[in-house]
Amino acid sequence: MRGHIDRNLDDIFDIFKYQFASMGFFAKRLREVGCSQQQTQMGGAFLGGLVSGIPCSMWELTMIQQQRFGGSIASTPVRVMKEYGTTGLFRGMSMTMGRECLFTLAMLGVTPAIQKQLVEGSYKMDSNSALATGALVGSFFAATVSHPMDTIKTCMQGDLDRKKYTSVTKTGKALADEYGTARGLFKGLSFRIVLIATTFFLVNTFKEQMLPVMFPHAAKKADTDK
Repeated sequence: MRGHIDRNLDDIFDIFKYQFASMGFFAKRLREVGCSQQQTQMGGAFLGGLVSGIPCSMWELTMIQQQRFGGSIASTPVRVMKEYGTTGLFRGMSMTMGRECLFTLAMLGVTPAIQKQLVEGSYKMDSNSALATGALVGSFFAATVSHPMDTIKTCMQGDLDRKKYTSVTKTGKALADEYGTARGLFKGLSFRIVLIATTFFLVNTFKEQMLPVMFPHAAKKADTDK
């Protein structure tokens, strides 16, 4: 359990902070160049998640290395750089960025878009039911597509010596050859879908409740655009 609970809780809040901030930055830029509301929402979420994958990858690498070899949160990155150079901290980053851009796209783009369609379209669902549906659909998409990325990333970050897992493609092939494609790349998918669906529902519920308080101008504009 070393480094797991405290590091993961810190990671979750920090990642969400970066994702919301990055999405807001990119959404503003997309609006300025004349993108539609849907393009702004989807594009902002995608790009915000992509950027958040950079710090997220280094945090997770630190956690994995700490769990395997001990050391403190501060000393682990120093050891990694000393033994593997600065590039050691970036190992698996492309997979983390891919995972996070899909995760954030689904959480802050797809889920609220589905909710809006179900509430305002011909279905006329209540807001909570529509959000739950959007969260389930969004999580199924995000988890299924990104699960192999997360598996490959974790294996690569745990094997900085590259004894078994070298590049992205070779790691994926090694897992598929050893365990089979389903077990090697998609093991634990059902649990991850449930976990992500719950996260999507809670995050979007929190966003709906806090948006008028924290960003009244943005909330007023959203109401005007409806």
